[in-house]
Amino acid sequence: MAKVNTLRYTDPYNDKSQNVSFERAIVGSKNGIENFVITSKSFYTESHLYNPGEQLTKSDITVKVQSYTVSEIAKKNNIPKYFGILSIDAEGNSYKILMQWIQLGYRPAYIICEIIHEKPLSSILSEMEGKRYRIMSKVGWNVIFEYQDAVHDDENFK
Repeated sequence: MAKVNTLRYTDPYNDKSQNVSFERAIVGSKNGIENFVITSKSFYTESHLYNPGEQLTKSDITVKVQSYTVSEIAKKNNIPKYFGILSIDAEGNSYKILMQWIQLGYRPAYIICEIIHEKPLSSILSEMEGKRYRIMSKVGWNVIFEYQDAVHDDENFK
């Protein structure tokens, strides 16, 4: 569904300079195989990485899935340090994943990050300001950030 929905946003006449990458995997803290819980809650939108000790319901299904770190995903897809948009919706792990990108030196111009089941928003905003991001908007559970002064961050950035 994601591939079909993004076709209209990729310009085939732009010398193939626009890229959208898809991985059939989860973003985790290690490369390997992880347990993933498929839950019927909210039409499967709350499916998530299994947490040890978690109480599963009778309708929950656990499957093994490929897991990659942010570093591995970036390397496999040749993602530059500066790029357009990073969108993360990872059911309680979004901010951890976002911090992996930031700690590795990636600076997307815009970030859309779902912050449900995360630390307090005020804490997230404070940390992101320290990374030179400002909040543009909050829509539902999503916070949209804009990177400030990306052009001056790296003298080799063109």
